[in-house]
Amino acid sequence: MARIVNRALAAVVALTILAGGLVVAVEIAAAAAGRPPVLLPHDRWYADGRTHAWSSASARWLFAGLAAAGLVLLLLQLAGRRPQALVLRDHDGGSTEVSRRSLERSLQRTTARVDGVASARAKVSPAKAHIEAASNRRLPKDLEPAVADVAAARLRATGLGGTAVAVDVKVRDR
Repeated sequence: MARIVNRALAAVVALTILAGGLVVAVEIAAAAAGRPPVLLPHDRWYADGRTHAWSSASARWLFAGLAAAGLVLLLLQLAGRRPQALVLRDHDGGSTEVSRRSLERSLQRTTARVDGVASARAKVSPAKAHIEAASNRRLPKDLEPAVADVAAARLRATGLGGTAVAVDVKVRDR
């Protein structure tokens, strides 16, 4: 989710900078032609800037807003994200990477084949696999060990299970 918000915010910032650059270019062309401001009243802004101090309330609010926007962008960049690729180790000590999404889909298909499981969702990180299964049984609690065993076997078969990957399973009624 954070990755989607980050990309959308980056697109908005990029489009805003592009639009601002186009407006400035239009204003420069108008000033070079000896015309009054077209879109931005930069002559009034310049006059206001010469008469108002930096410590005025309006300037402080503007700077505080810009600082807050910068801080939000910085925090979004520093936010932790799940890795897109996971390292798989084979028996000979070699390693390769697999897409986290493809491994999650593989676990979903594998655990959905367990008798009594109607559907399954999986999330995988380098240290943990979380499986959420929906059951079509009346008493779904007995399915958790079976789903956990199937998921652990699948992780071992891929090579991720060679490292200490915990399998967390939750089974719910449909």
